[in-house]
Amino acid sequence: MLMHSPPHPGESLQEIYMEPYGLSVRDIAKVLGVSHSTVARLVSQQSAVTPDMAIRLEKGIGMTAGAWLGMQQDHDLWLALQNDCHEDIQMINFEQLASAG
Repeated sequence: MLMHSPPHPGESLQEIYMEPYGLSVRDIAKVLGVSHSTVARLVSQQSAVTPDMAIRLEKGIGMTAGAWLGMQQDHDLWLALQNDCHEDIQMINFEQLASAG
């Protein structure tokens, strides 16, 4: 299990691509062909990277769509594990089922 929170893709977008190069939300939005509010929600971690946005980011930023989606998945899974309330679920014992069958 991951011990620290993986970054939200919006955080990476801002810290790796926007801030060092002086790019604004509007600059990125124009390149990606989306509204500035869409990019603002992503950067502020209020929205997730969708497959469509991942493709846009790949074409406009250069990192693969799979990498953007993977970042989102890692972040989402980490959050879900922090709130794991499934202690009542018991693992199926397949070995026992196989030997009984």
